[in-house]
Amino acid sequence: MKVTKWTYWNNNKYKDINELTDDEFKEVEETIIKEIKDKGYKFCGSAHQNIETGCPVIDDKYIYCVSMRKWGDIMARAYDLPNEDGLAYVLWSWAVPDGETSVYP
Repeated sequence: MKVTKWTYWNNNKYKDINELTDDEFKEVEETIIKEIKDKGYKFCGSAHQNIETGCPVIDDKYIYCVSMRKWGDIMARAYDLPNEDGLAYVLWSWAVPDGETSVYP
């Protein structure tokens, strides 16, 4: 699997990721996290849902559109934030954390 492009929220050209099995979904998330790390992307859940290039497309087939909280979790995992309390997602869900600058695809 690989991220082949980035597009806008709910682009109907692509299948929804909810059609995937649990194992495939996990692989998609790891693929997206790798892409974020490799390219240095940094943007919040609000941007994920509202910019023209906020949603990754996997293998030119599936679009990854999730809640702001879930996107915050993806960003927290990509940047290896400590998550002992389960709240690391909060730092990226609604805004870019203090001291960070947004980097978009």
